[in-house]
Amino acid sequence: MQDNNMTEKKDRLPLVTISMPVFNGASSISNALDSIVAQTYPNLEIIVSDNASDDETFDICQRYEKKDPRIVLQRQDSNVGVYANSRSIWKRARGRYILFSGCDDTWKPNFIEKLVAALENNPHAALAACRAEYYSERDEFLDAKPLENLEKPTIFQAIKRLYHLLYIGEEPKNYNRYILGLFNLDLVKKFMADYPDLPGDTAFLSAFACDYGFIFVDEPLMKKIKNDKPFRERYKDDPYSISHRKAIETPLGRIKMDIERFAYLFSSSFISTRSKVFVLPPVCIVVFWGLGMSFIWKLIGRFLAAFKR
Repeated sequence: MQDNNMTEKKDRLPLVTISMPVFNGASSISNALDSIVAQTYPNLEIIVSDNASDDETFDICQRYEKKDPRIVLQRQDSNVGVYANSRSIWKRARGRYILFSGCDDTWKPNFIEKLVAALENNPHAALAACRAEYYSERDEFLDAKPLENLEKPTIFQAIKRLYHLLYIGEEPKNYNRYILGLFNLDLVKKFMADYPDLPGDTAFLSAFACDYGFIFVDEPLMKKIKNDKPFRERYKDDPYSISHRKAIETPLGRIKMDIERFAYLFSSSFISTRSKVFVLPPVCIVVFWGLGMSFIWKLIGRFLAAFKR
């Protein structure tokens, strides 16, 4: 009788797809999968895509797949890069919602349950995220910063949020942490229909920030490892890493990168006409003014340093 009740409860709940692309994650993926299968939320589809790892990742995932029928395992024939590997998961995902999980992320048991409830109660929202606890690779606590809760952004709020997402300084802005949240999968697929090639997390989040709510659940429900080296250094041969290094290593690289991001956003049918007229232009002006001034100050600093010699 109890099993029947659990099955009925599961059938009434919206399906959540967990997207886990992985490359050489043998050292951490067991902890990540343990935290996923222990979730109190039962209606899960867990898709793990191994990007042709050359360590024990695939063997570990096979053992989990045999134990839990919710896990679907696939393997790329060669390393196709992080975004192509992720897209292969998104195309086959069947859930109402989707979570993007790293192979070193761990979640508290009620993580998914809390985020699903937040989205179900906020139909205008594209995603829901919680307070993430960041730790170093040596398991040292770093921070657990809060995010801003915006159920449905006004024009002014959308401008403010886009500015924080797009104006990239030396450290990533706090808003980028929303990528760790639970997304409406229909919106993700609608976005992907326009752009099969994704130019980074920032542009992806910016497209949602224009017109949709971002819900913040103020509870520390996940642990995130902040690696000592950025992705582009840890995975130097990944197509994203190569293109990103080329962009930021040139004198005008960051400005060129934001020009491409704005072109991407203005041309997207995913973003409303209202946002293209009232949100994107002022953000564009402010971002490029700030980037231009930053570039000028760097030139002045280099000139003064050379003069002192």
